[in-house]
Amino acid sequence: MRNKAILLVHEGVHQPRELVSSVAAGLAPPKAECDLPPVRSHLPINREPRPDRTFNKFFEIGNEAILNSKVRPPIIVITFFIPVIPFFNSVIPAKAGIHRSKFMTYNLAFIDSRLRGNDNITCQKIFENRKRSHFNPLKPLDKSWRSVKLPVMSKINLMGSTLADLESLMADLGEKKYKGRQLFKWIYGSLQYDFNQMTDLTKELREKLDAKYIFTGLQPEGIAKSQDGTEKILFRLNDNKFIETVLISDGDKRTICVSTQVGCPIKCSFCATGLMGFKRNLTLGEIIGQLLYVRERYGENAYRNIVFMGMGEPLLNYENLVQAIKIISSSIGLSLTARKVTISTVGIVPKIYTLADSGLKVNLAISLHAATDKKRRRILSIPFKYDLKALMEAAACFARKRKKRVTFEYILFKGLNDSREDALALAELIKGIPCKINILAYNPVENVPYKRPSDEEINDFSKLLYPRAPAVTVRKSRGLDIDAACGQLAGKMQKIRRRR
Repeated sequence: MRNKAILLVHEGVHQPRELVSSVAAGLAPPKAECDLPPVRSHLPINREPRPDRTFNKFFEIGNEAILNSKVRPPIIVITFFIPVIPFFNSVIPAKAGIHRSKFMTYNLAFIDSRLRGNDNITCQKIFENRKRSHFNPLKPLDKSWRSVKLPVMSKINLMGSTLADLESLMADLGEKKYKGRQLFKWIYGSLQYDFNQMTDLTKELREKLDAKYIFTGLQPEGIAKSQDGTEKILFRLNDNKFIETVLISDGDKRTICVSTQVGCPIKCSFCATGLMGFKRNLTLGEIIGQLLYVRERYGENAYRNIVFMGMGEPLLNYENLVQAIKIISSSIGLSLTARKVTISTVGIVPKIYTLADSGLKVNLAISLHAATDKKRRRILSIPFKYDLKALMEAAACFARKRKKRVTFEYILFKGLNDSREDALALAELIKGIPCKINILAYNPVENVPYKRPSDEEINDFSKLLYPRAPAVTVRKSRGLDIDAACGQLAGKMQKIRRRR
C-alpha cells in the first residue's frame, strides 16, 4: 500500500508557511524520501475563479512543501481544534468563492489522491463531489480520518546482501567497516540469523540491527523425492511465483542444481521451463537463498558441487549470478571453491567473453544439442547472430583463459540429431577446442512431440564420437519420476508432496 503524507493542523501555528514547514520537517521519519513527482496546483474556485492571493499562496506552499519535501510517513491525518477555526477564517477570505471550512478537506483529498498515484483527480472533481453535502469541519469524512496512526516501520531483509553492502550498512550506523565483515560471516558462514547470538558484535550494535533489520530466507512450498534419491524443492517467492531447485545424490556426493530466473526467455522447444515463458530474473537473495536452505536442511556438507542449470538462462541474469558466486566462494561465506561451480548457458556469446575476463574460476557448460545451425535453430530459439561459428570461438577463448576444458551438453532426440552424420559433424565442430561432451537422452515433457532414443542408440552415438572427441560421457537421467530431470523444471505443484 502506498504511503501517505501526514498533515497535522494544530493550535499555536499562526502563519501558513510555518504551518507547512512544521509538518514537513517535524513529522518526517529519518532518511525517508518521497517518491512523488513535483505538484503545483491551485484549489479550483467554484464557478467564478477569483482566488485571493493569500489563499492561493497558502495552498501552493502547502502542496509544494508536503509533496516535494523528503517526507514519507504512513497516513494523512487532519486534527482540528476549535481555536484554529478563526485562524482559517482570517486566512481564507470569503471572496474565494468556497466555504472556508472546507478548504483543508479539499486540499487534503487532492494530496491524498496524488499520493495514491491518481494523477487524473482534480480539486474541481473533489469540490463537485462535496459541494452538495453538508460539511462539518469537526466531523471526519470517513473512518480513515478518525484516529492518528503512528508509523509502522517494517524491517529490512538482509538476505542477499553482499560484503560491500554490509560494510556500507555498518558505516551508516556509525560503526567500523570490519563489523560488516563479521556480520557477513555470521550470516553466510555460520548461518546464524539471530543478531542477539552474534557474540563478537557489541550489545549496542546488536540492538540497532535487531531494531531495523531481519534475515528471512526461502521456505519450501513442497519437497518431492525420487526413487533414485533425487530431491526437488519447490519454493514460493514473495510475489507468489514459483521456482524449483534439485538436489542430486551420487553416493556420498551431492550436487545442487540452482535456478536463476522464473521461467526462461530462450524458450527451447523441448524444455518445460522455456514453455512456461519468462517472468523475471531472480534477485541475489533468491539465488543464494536456495543454497542456504539446503545447507540448513542437510548441514555443511549438503552439497559438494553447484550447477546453475535450473530454471532460466544464467548469463541473462549475469550481475546477480556473479555476486552469488562471490558469496559462494568467499572464505567467510559458503566457502566452496569456484572450481566446484558450473554455469550452463545456451550460448550467450558476449557474456561468455565477459565471464572469461571476470577472473572467476568457474566451469562452463554449453547446451549445444546440434552440430549445424539449421538443426540448432529448430531445437533452440537462440538469436541467429549467435551462430555456431561465433559460439565455438567464444568457447575456445574461455578454455584458453580458464585453462580448463569446456563441457558441451548434447541432448539426443530420436530421429532428429542422433544419426551417424550428426556424430561426425559434432566431432568436426569441436575439433581443436579443449572440451568434453556430455551425452543425455531427451527427458519427456508433456505436449512436446520429441521422442527419447533407446539406450542402445545412445551408446552407439557415443562410440562414434570417441576417440574423435577428447572425452565423451553418457549421463543418466535423474529424478524422472518427479519431473526433476534436465528440461523438466517448470515451477509447478504437480507431484510435490507437502511436508509440514
